[in-house]
Amino acid sequence: MVFHFIQLFIFILPAYVANSLPVLLGHGTPIDLNKNFIDGKRIFGPGKTVRGFVSAVVGGFFIGGILGLFIFNTPYNIFNSQMSYIYSGVLLGFGAIFGDLCGSFLKRRFNRERGTSMFFIDEIIFLLIALLFGSFVFDSLLFTLSFVDVLILIIITFTLHKIANLLAYIFKLKNVPW
Repeated sequence: MVFHFIQLFIFILPAYVANSLPVLLGHGTPIDLNKNFIDGKRIFGPGKTVRGFVSAVVGGFFIGGILGLFIFNTPYNIFNSQMSYIYSGVLLGFGAIFGDLCGSFLKRRFNRERGTSMFFIDEIIFLLIALLFGSFVFDSLLFTLSFVDVLILIIITFTLHKIANLLAYIFKLKNVPW
């Protein structure tokens, strides 16, 4: 069980890193270029930036590559090739940031301002969309990702998201602790 838990964490790590990097490396030009959607509300808002998006995808790529180098020849290996780590890193990184953008889009539709919390949208949607994009490398996985695994990842992600946001707030990287 612990072995499989470690493999799950190795698999999802690029998505976690990609979801965190924009807090550190974001800022700059908003990805929606300050444009409004057809409902007159911002598409994503000022917190979703081009630099944050790029840092997420590049971060997923690098974490995937690092995992491929250090995990492939160990008992914790999860893929049938080192390149699968890079593919999954890019796909999970892109999926995580795309999921975050989808969450921001939904929050704007529900009249939530930047920095306000919205249960499930903030904590989980990035994970589910990352898993959707990551499913393109499932055939390279040396283990099966089950429904229970997804539930475990949801619980872990929810918990880690709360802790990471609180730490980002304490270290003044975020203005709110959620």
